[in-house]
Amino acid sequence: MRDTITVEYKGHVMLVGLNRPEKRNRFNLALIRELSEAYTELSRNDDLRCGVVFAYGEDFTFGLDAAEVLPRIAQEGPGSVIAEGQCNPWRNYGRECDKPIVLAVQGRCLTSGFELALASELCVAADNASFGQVEATRGVMPFGGATYRLPALLGWHNAMKFMLTDKMLGAHEAKAMGLVQDVVALGQEREVAIDLAENIARQAPIAVREIIANARLSIQQGHMAAQNELPGLVRRMLSTDDVREGFMSLVEKRPAVFRGQ
Repeated sequence: MRDTITVEYKGHVMLVGLNRPEKRNRFNLALIRELSEAYTELSRNDDLRCGVVFAYGEDFTFGLDAAEVLPRIAQEGPGSVIAEGQCNPWRNYGRECDKPIVLAVQGRCLTSGFELALASELCVAADNASFGQVEATRGVMPFGGATYRLPALLGWHNAMKFMLTDKMLGAHEAKAMGLVQDVVALGQEREVAIDLAENIARQAPIAVREIIANARLSIQQGHMAAQNELPGLVRRMLSTDDVREGFMSLVEKRPAVFRGQ
């Protein structure tokens, strides 16, 4: 039984809702555990091709439930909040989900929520959304990936502005800087995110996973590491049924139906 998230399925898309609105969807240990379990299910289930993460209530999240989570981390380390073998939604250590994630954000998205957006593939924001990486105002530092992902995305000076101060990044500014792909009217963010996820789910699943894996390798280990993987990767992909289906659909002038084989 899930207490802090909801999970629904729409075709090949998994819909995951953060469901602690009375606590501004702060990430307590239960929410972290249940979210990682959902990401693990998404990764392992071949019928699922994309995930959408949204939140109930006025705000996406106020970040960590510090009173509950920080004592555990201080005693046992950050890795202790993710069960062994489960996917880490923040992708900063441990197992990664190999399927794409689309976030739908409304209201305030603070600290670990900001980092969840940085770790995702796409982000749709309501026009009232704002992002804050404000750990320094609380005497701690970001440890969910912001210290290396934010400078890579926003540039050094912009990243420092939002990590060293209490300044908030508005939805339209976030779009201009590349964090957000679409800004929509409040209430439409989930629908637009689902539409993007369904579009992804119509593409060849093997190709989608390998594109993500190679792009992540480039970021983590450098362009040459990703480039060196490509020749063997492309040869393997060209032997798949999905490639044949893709070309046949062009010849026959019909939509491709990919099976991930």
